[in-house]
Amino acid sequence: MQTENFSPKDSLLLIDSMINQAKNRFSENGFLYLLWGWLILFCSIGHFILLKLQLFKQPEIIWASCWLAVIFQVIYLARRKKKEVVKTEPVDEYANHNFQRLDLIIFKTSTMKFDINYQFDVVKAAIDYMYKYADSKILLSGNTSAEEQKAKPGLGLQRAQSIKDYMVKKGISEYRIKVNNAKDTKPFSTELDGQPVQQNSRVDIYLIK
Repeated sequence: MQTENFSPKDSLLLIDSMINQAKNRFSENGFLYLLWGWLILFCSIGHFILLKLQLFKQPEIIWASCWLAVIFQVIYLARRKKKEVVKTEPVDEYANHNFQRLDLIIFKTSTMKFDINYQFDVVKAAIDYMYKYADSKILLSGNTSAEEQKAKPGLGLQRAQSIKDYMVKKGISEYRIKVNNAKDTKPFSTELDGQPVQQNSRVDIYLIK
């Protein structure tokens, strides 16, 4: 079995990232943790009282209330998931927010493949930022060229979703990442050796403020 030696700095970064992941999970589902904590406490005390006072032949019946909590949790998570359904356009909740552009990821024309350097530089930097600032949220805005949009109208959204899926696999909560399809409405170019270079096949990373 091959082992990897961590420097003290790497070890601290790993510990910090694990703590941030735990914080994120609790902040997202803290309500449910508290619900189950109070319910178990209530059932434990209730079971003890019923057992001592012998009010019922089967005092353990009080634990049946947990099924109500299960039903509530299923409904709660289903509604929360429904709010996170991916849409092809920016949703109204963005209207009152400001956006700070962090960086962009270039894709190969008419594909969902992006340069491996962008994967490990730009995306990793965004992931590190979100670990450092546990309350931060980002918007991944997928873009296409005019030609791509005609041939594959949903390509921009698919590109943004692919970046989101990658970040989620790296431990970032899906609830902190929004996606939308900018289509071909935001053309962008840079200069290389004095010549304009189109960078429309891309995903923009915005910090939601």
